[in-house]
This record gives sequence, structure tokens and C-alpha cells, in this order.
Amino acid sequence: MTVYQMLKNIHVVTYEAQVNFFEKEIYKESELADAFLDVQLLLKAGVCKLVVMDKEINRE
Repeated sequence: MTVYQMLKNIHVVTYEAQVNFFEKEIYKESELADAFLDVQLLLKAGVCKLVVMDKEINRE
């Protein structure tokens, strides 16, 4: 499974919600996309890094 570890804290504010992504926490690409964040831009800016995990992460 491919997930991303945040290297910095990010606070996203949209019309519908506010979302925090915390440094050192692991997030699925879909969680970042739900906050309208582009993973490729985050990687390029050094805000997160790619992590490959052996088992599935279940988040509700």
C-alpha cells in the first residue's frame, strides 16, 4: 500500500470544512485528495514523503 508521511503540519480550510495534516502522521492519497491537495506538488515541495507499507491501513 502506498501512503504518505507528512514532514510538516498542514492546515487546509475550505468552504465546507477545516482539515489538519500533522507532521510525522501517515495519510492515504485519498485523504489528501479529499482536502484538494495534490500529492505530486506536496512531494516536490518537500511537505511529505512516499511510504510503502506491507499491510492495509483501515481508517474510518
